[in-house]
Amino acid sequence: MSTRVIRAGGMRTSSLVAAALLMLGVAGCRTAALADAGAPADAVAAIGDVRRLGERKLSEPADVDWVRTKSSYERSGLRRTPWIATAASDSKSDAGGRGGDDLAKAAQNPIANMISVPFQNNTNFGLGPEDRTQNVLNFQPVFPIPLGCGEWTLINRMIIPIMHQPDITSSSGSWDGVGDINLSCFVVPPVLGKWMVGVGPVINFPTAAPHLGKKEWAFGVSAVALTMPGKWVIGCLVSNIWSPSQSDRLGGAGESDVVNSFLMQPFINYNLPNKWYLVTAPIVTADWTAPSDNQWTVPVGGGIGKIVKFGKQPVNFQVQAFYNVATPDDGPEWQLRLQMMFLFLR
Repeated sequence: MSTRVIRAGGMRTSSLVAAALLMLGVAGCRTAALADAGAPADAVAAIGDVRRLGERKLSEPADVDWVRTKSSYERSGLRRTPWIATAASDSKSDAGGRGGDDLAKAAQNPIANMISVPFQNNTNFGLGPEDRTQNVLNFQPVFPIPLGCGEWTLINRMIIPIMHQPDITSSSGSWDGVGDINLSCFVVPPVLGKWMVGVGPVINFPTAAPHLGKKEWAFGVSAVALTMPGKWVIGCLVSNIWSPSQSDRLGGAGESDVVNSFLMQPFINYNLPNKWYLVTAPIVTADWTAPSDNQWTVPVGGGIGKIVKFGKQPVNFQVQAFYNVATPDDGPEWQLRLQMMFLFLR
């Protein structure tokens, strides 16, 4: 009986070796064919790396970390998302290894080449003399479009605010509805050294219900830059939008409806084990049409976040709190931000 078992195991091992040699042979032929056909050298190098990886001894564990071939994958057009292309095993990622950190970095990158669907709820406390509370739920899907010219990508981010706006002049009364919709489009070139950058237009659509926005067309420019050394993700997003001149606008809107607003959002993330991370991402704003002593909102604060998987679906949860060290006369004193972001890896 033991002899049969040994023979059966030998046959099974021989079959596996033969199958492996056959696959390596096919890979070699495909690599040579690509080279003969004039395929990009980067793609041929990537296939060569995979082939050499397969030639390792058969006793090596199956969950090989693809970071060994990271450089070739970067050259093959996945440079902006190595944390997605670097496919460590699920067990290692769930244990808080490199895969978990890379997924968190992708979630923290506003111009990552992946689809995300965030729901961000901002509750502002202490508005007006009656200390009213405002609530803004931002639905802000992000969807990338390849531009067909190397590694260039167009990252589109739309912000649809669903608002509860109190009457700050009274202790009662409020309005509910959709505010002005904002669309930002970032043209993202290949990685510049250790930096990722994106720049592009911003459009403000006049969709606001009464009392929920200026309901004016406005246009501007937005830019973002970030770097990701070690466990850090550090960057900043800035934008400014303007409405057309009064003579060009329809409806004879008054000066109070003119749009000239600035936004800056610095963000700093530090990733911890088990997909936890620390974050600060305050949104600094200025209304240039207001008096000079009543223009700025400057929050200070931060919070914590975690990537959680429901089955195979990763979701980014985050909570932050901010105190406004500068705010307009009737502006809020502090803010609580809750976010849930669905991540769809490509």
